[in-house]
Amino acid sequence: MSSLDDALRNELKRLLAKELREANLESHLKDMVHHIGELERRITALEKQVSPHARRARRATAQGARRGRKFHATPEVLRKIRNKLGLTQQEFARVIGVSGNAVWQWEAGRATPRGKTLQSVQAVRKMGKREARKRLEEAAGRD
Repeated sequence: MSSLDDALRNELKRLLAKELREANLESHLKDMVHHIGELERRITALEKQVSPHARRARRATAQGARRGRKFHATPEVLRKIRNKLGLTQQEFARVIGVSGNAVWQWEAGRATPRGKTLQSVQAVRKMGKREARKRLEEAAGRD
């Protein structure tokens, strides 16, 4: 009788261990699926944040490649140039010869300078504060 008891006891242990493994795997699988869903939502949110910047960068790169220029008038670069010269958007616009709204749109990433305006921005980029102030005074004298 003892061998039958042992056999039944071993079989029950085996089946119980199998059930526990399967239950644990299902629980673990559910946790992983939930975690993957969270990661996918985070990726989607990050892609939405990056998307406008990536489009703008691709557009600027494509325009630069077509025209053979190395200067990229990104919003950050334009703001950095203006701040380096210590000018407001309105003053920067007068120095370049455009409207203040144009400078605002450039820095907001809604537009980019092109043609002669881009050449003016490149020229201003090479100036110092004194020369920019002198140009500003000249522009004010013309108004």
